[in-house]
Amino acid sequence: MKTFAATVFLAFTATSALAGSHSGASTFQNTCSNIAFQYGSDGSAQIAAVCLKANGMPNQTSIAMPPIGNNNGMLEMGGNAATFQMSCGNIMLEAEVDGVTLYANCRMSSGEFMETSIPVSGINNSDGTLTN
Repeated sequence: MKTFAATVFLAFTATSALAGSHSGASTFQNTCSNIAFQYGSDGSAQIAAVCLKANGMPNQTSIAMPPIGNNNGMLEMGGNAATFQMSCGNIMLEAEVDGVTLYANCRMSSGEFMETSIPVSGINNSDGTLTN
């Protein structure tokens, strides 16, 4: 019986750790409005929004974009910080109930631009503040 209980505990612990990872779909869009891409003062990529606090009051907030880059015209996850904004234009975020998608026209190695998109994962509203 002790072996069974330990196995269940380990399985539960592993499941809880995975549930806390930041790779899931974003949920902030369900309690935030005016969701938009913006440049930080250092040229970084950010998400800005007005998010509701637990008491129902709105709060202006922003957060660094996940590490998304431009790979020959295609948006993809990778690196330590977002870099796509240095070679992409017409950048916008589209929020839907089940997630948020980043759209952009990104430069290919040929110099042409290609329309591309990628889901923005792991961003949530924590009492009116965007978190990951």
